[in-house]
Amino acid sequence: MFKAFAIDTSFITNYGIKTFNDFVNGQKIQVMDKDGLWRKATVRRFNMDDMQQITFKKGDITKTVDCSIDHKWILDNGIITKYLTKGQKLYPFAHGMYYNISTTEKKVTYDQISQQWQVLDVRIINSNGIACCVEEPITHSFCLEGNIVTLDCY
Repeated sequence: MFKAFAIDTSFITNYGIKTFNDFVNGQKIQVMDKDGLWRKATVRRFNMDDMQQITFKKGDITKTVDCSIDHKWILDNGIITKYLTKGQKLYPFAHGMYYNISTTEKKVTYDQISQQWQVLDVRIINSNGIACCVEEPITHSFCLEGNIVTLDCY
C-alpha cells in the first residue's frame, strides 16, 4: 500500500502553499524537506480506501490531516513510525525553524520557534477516492502546510 494524503491536503512547494489537487500525476515539482531545503519531487496519485484523520496541535493552533492508515511520520526523537498516538511530537521542521512565504516580497524567511506539532487525536475514516503524495528521493521527506514534517510515498 502506498502512503498518501487526501487530495485537498496543502503542502509547501516551489509554487507556494498548494494542494495535491493543483498537480497531475507524475508532475515534477520542488518541495521543502524536513531540513528546510528545496528538493526535486514527483507528485503521485493513488486510489485509496480507508484513511486516518490525525489532528495535530501546536500552541493554540490545531490542524487536521487525512492520510493513509500506514503513512510514515518522523517523531521528535528521529524514530520513524506508522502508528501515531495521542501526545507524540513530530520531528521539528529544519531543527526548530519556521518557514514563511511572503507573497508580496517573494521571499522565504525562517523564524525560530520552540513548539512542535503534537498529536491530539487519531481516528479511522472511510474515504473511497483519490489520495496523493510526493516522491522525494534524497531525504524522503516533505512539509505539509504549517511546517508539519512527513515522509514521502515510500
